[in-house]
Amino acid sequence: MADSSIGYPASLDALHEATAPGRLVASPGGHVVASSAALPLVDGDLSRFGAAWATAGRNAEPATDRFRLGLLRLHTALLRGTVAKAMATLDGRTADGTSLLSRQLIQGALADAATEIRECEEMYTMPGPSAAARDWLISQRLIATGRHLLDLFGARGFLADGPAVDLFLAEVTSNVYLHPGTENQDA
Repeated sequence: MADSSIGYPASLDALHEATAPGRLVASPGGHVVASSAALPLVDGDLSRFGAAWATAGRNAEPATDRFRLGLLRLHTALLRGTVAKAMATLDGRTADGTSLLSRQLIQGALADAATEIRECEEMYTMPGPSAAARDWLISQRLIATGRHLLDLFGARGFLADGPAVDLFLAEVTSNVYLHPGTENQDA
């Protein structure tokens, strides 16, 4: 589960460690995403966000269903934290003398996000023809939910302590590990 006090990169490292102790988990495409501390020599620099990506080495463990489910749970926990942060932020902002959180459209948007998160959680173990396709669909729904939640923050969501950085990293990580490998995916 993502720990909002340590951020997404550290939570991702913890998932790597829980899934493959002492190793990093490679995506089906042969890449690894982890914190900058875990990947000091990198192919792709996301260091301003506290993360990096690299071509997986021989010591990398292939991604498993357990790791993919862990990524979805990390993303879900991140979104739950974002909903809580949105509620606190909007409760502290006023327009016309009333809290923005008391506005019906704001409450509806937060309720929609919470419902979407819960529906995604229920899909984690849903039977179907392909766990990979299911995980991709869930990740896309989580990404869309995160983007909608960012709208509630306005520009504040993109500040250093806002949720945009971790949501961006969750999106990148989902795309690296959960993408089904086709360009035209109708999921």
